Amino acid sequence: MDSNGSAIFETNTGSDQPVGAPVVYDWYGNGQKVVLLAAGNKLYGWDENGQSLPRFPFKLQEQIAAPLLVSDINSDGQPEAFVATTSRELHALNRRGEDLEGWPVSTNSIITSPLSIGKYKNEKIIFAFAGNTAHGWRTDGSTPAPFPAFIDAPFTGSPIIFKDYILGNAANGKVYSMGNDPLFETSSGTDSGGKALNVSGSSLSGSPQVQTMSIHSNGETYHGPALVTTDSNGALFYFTSSGKLLFNTNIGQPAKSGFSPIIADIDGDGIHDILTLGRYGSLHAWTSLNGTKLDILPSASMEYPIIADIDEDGFVELIAQTNDGLRCWTIYGK
Repeated sequence: MDSNGSAIFETNTGSDQPVGAPVVYDWYGNGQKVVLLAAGNKLYGWDENGQSLPRFPFKLQEQIAAPLLVSDINSDGQPEAFVATTSRELHALNRRGEDLEGWPVSTNSIITSPLSIGKYKNEKIIFAFAGNTAHGWRTDGSTPAPFPAFIDAPFTGSPIIFKDYILGNAANGKVYSMGNDPLFETSSGTDSGGKALNVSGSSLSGSPQVQTMSIHSNGETYHGPALVTTDSNGALFYFTSSGKLLFNTNIGQPAKSGFSPIIADIDGDGIHDILTLGRYGSLHAWTSLNGTKLDILPSASMEYPIIADIDEDGFVELIAQTNDGLRCWTIYGK
């Protein structure tokens, strides 16, 4: 759909069930965006008119298990499609639908959560969580130290890249940092030599988020990278990047399973706001500065909320799936 809600094209994948959201990407490097979608055991591709792309769909031997990621991992101007399958493999497919040399790679468990890709110690690395293991691979499929890294419980979200660390939420209520050195200060709030931050007695939800923010806490103002995460009971926590708790609050109901906090300035005051979703679809927001609850969001039950200024008028829109279909609201602030 365009910004006015009008359909651009409509297509389907037949009996192949989509896995994750479509990806819009300049697949051919010609300035023309295409739509790519993982479904069943195939990778589908359509042009801007809804016509199937040459060679598509790419067919794999096993069912696809995780949302598609598209990126040019080796910086040669030609993107790759990263596709995880139920055979516990991760493929890196080129434009012809063929794996790069050194791929596919294998994991100890099936990858089901979204992948991440970014700079880690000056190398472009693709990261994935599979069960209780954090994996990382270079362009050629080799693994940088200290990966694979094993923890004491299953991961609950996706890898988050912060400096030379990979952060991940876990089902035992801890945030783990994976890197060669400890990230969190060793104290009563950490274990494993400062590599795991004890957050909650309940499972953490989704992925932790890190953003540079100003936060008032205990009469002082902290300005720097802040780590924000939620647990399954609906508690929201703010920490410094070294693991010091700044404050926490609660949405008053269990959190939506798998949902990660959204950090965005929704009311246009220049201050980051934190949004999280309740189990029954209610969206809640607080200002990051002091944790004040913001009562400017619609009360509709929703899923998959996205914050973006789609019409570029200076006011953000909230787009979400509801019982009445896909809806869009403009947030004008207080």
